Parts: sequence; C-alpha cells; structure tokens
Amino acid sequence: MVAFISDDRDDRDLRYLSEMVRERGIELVTMTPDDLSIRIDERGGRFWNRGVPIQPDLVVGWVREKWIRRGAHQIETFERLGVPVLNPAGLLMRSHSPYSKSVLLHAAGVPHAPLVAGRNAPAVIDLARESGYPVVAKPVVNPSASGGPFGNAVMFDDEGTVGEFLGEQAASQFFYTQSRLRRPGRSFRVFCINHQPVVSLLTSAGGRATLMDPAPWDVVTVAEQASRAVAGWSSLVDLVEDIEEGRLRVTDVSVCPRPEPDLVLAAARSAALLAQADALSVAANDGIEVLLRWRPSRVVQDLT
Repeated sequence: MVAFISDDRDDRDLRYLSEMVRERGIELVTMTPDDLSIRIDERGGRFWNRGVPIQPDLVVGWVREKWIRRGAHQIETFERLGVPVLNPAGLLMRSHSPYSKSVLLHAAGVPHAPLVAGRNAPAVIDLARESGYPVVAKPVVNPSASGGPFGNAVMFDDEGTVGEFLGEQAASQFFYTQSRLRRPGRSFRVFCINHQPVVSLLTSAGGRATLMDPAPWDVVTVAEQASRAVAGWSSLVDLVEDIEEGRLRVTDVSVCPRPEPDLVLAAARSAALLAQADALSVAANDGIEVLLRWRPSRVVQDLT
C-alpha cells in the first residue's frame, strides 16, 4: 500500500494516479492530516485512515499550505518508525520557504537570483546597485503555510523605498530581498519525477503552454540540477532566460505541484502521471534505494 498524506483527498490528479497505480497491483490511499490517527506503544506504531486500519509500505508527503506543519509531524512519525517516505518532513518544511529553496539552489551551484536576508540596508542596497533595480522583498515562509499574516512580496524601484521598508519590524523577521531580472527572455516549465525531466514546456505570459520536442539540452540539464538541489521526489521547475548574462535562471521549484494547467494545455498530463505511477510502483515494490536508479521509460516528447 502507498499512502499519500495530502491537503486534499479528492485531488483530481491523485485520483487518476491511484487508478494507474492500482493497475500495477498496488493500492494507493489518500488522506488528509485530519483523517490520520496514530497509536504508538511498546508494540510499535499503528495507523488508521478515517477509522480503517492501514499499514503502508510507502508514505508520500503531499501536504501544502495550512496543512504543512501538522502533516510534517505525522510524516516524521512514519520516518521514525521505519516506514519508507518520499518527500520527508524536513523537505516539505523547507519547500514551503522560498528563502530556504533559494539557499539550496545557490549551495548546489544552480543559477538563481542573488539575495540578502536581514535588516542590513547597505547590504541590500549594494545588491540592488550590482544587479540593478527593481528588487523584491519576499516572505521567508509562504504566507498560507505560516499560519500568520506575513504579507506578500513587495517590489522596490529605488534606495529610498528599500531603506524605508527595512526600517519596519516585519522586514527583519519575515522577509528577504532578492534581485529581479532586468531583461527576461523565454520562460520554461519542466516537470520532473525522481529528478528526471519528463515534460518540458515553453510558457508565455498569455497563458499558452507549448510542448518542446525535443527539449533544449540546457533547459532539461538545469531543471534536473534544480530538482536535485531541492530534493523533491516530484517537482515542477520554473526557469527563465537571462538575456543580459546569456544563461538560464531558475525562478522556483515546486515540490508538491498542484494539478498543473500547463500540462493540460500541452496535452501532457497523462504522460506525467504515468511516469509518477511507474516510479511509485518501483519504490513500493523494490524500495527507495532502487528508485534512486529509476529512469523514465518514456518522456512526453516521444508520445506526441
């Protein structure tokens, strides 16, 4: 049995994924943190999903936003009791902090916008002078995941507004500052399973998503590096061309991607779910160690 601990047991993609995994002879159950009950005693751990006993062979962390803290504690319980886990608790907590993801990307050498954390106004102003305005202040933790009124991203076009913002108490505790691209080019989205690019899309501001066949080597290479840096089992990597520097930059990595409209627009959703089902089957039957060597048998470009 594969158990998804999710913020939405009726998630459309998880329903489809459950059917695909079941066709491979594996049961997949989806539950919210409210559905799960845990008892621990001298005999070990026992688990119930809405009152029904379960004993999963594999747990997948899929909680987001307001569910993240409660779900992470439950997922860590499975880890401590020896149940294999994809997307463990620590990873999920980091994945809901844009700041933490930025640090992971920089530490792995993935091209990403430079940043400054803290109230040191000269450091932020130096960053802006080097990279140019505008700069943006972002919450360290996504507002919906933090449980508090931490606000949204704020854009600054000059030193005066930066200094004014950094003088506020909120800026010291909840925000970091990051440069923005002055001359962005094309944007890309790459859906990765086990860090392997499966679907690569060219996106546009008008909402159009185009399947790239074949995907450019540099796009899939940087996307794989970004997925490995953040370490999510299933991830959606956003990239943009930096025209001034002549290279790609990663703008975000989503670890628990929602049902993705761009995949639907590009007629690639089924192929992405099939890759997820294949990887889950390997992890459930053979173990996470074998999954580390897994490669997709097909990529979406070969199916269209």
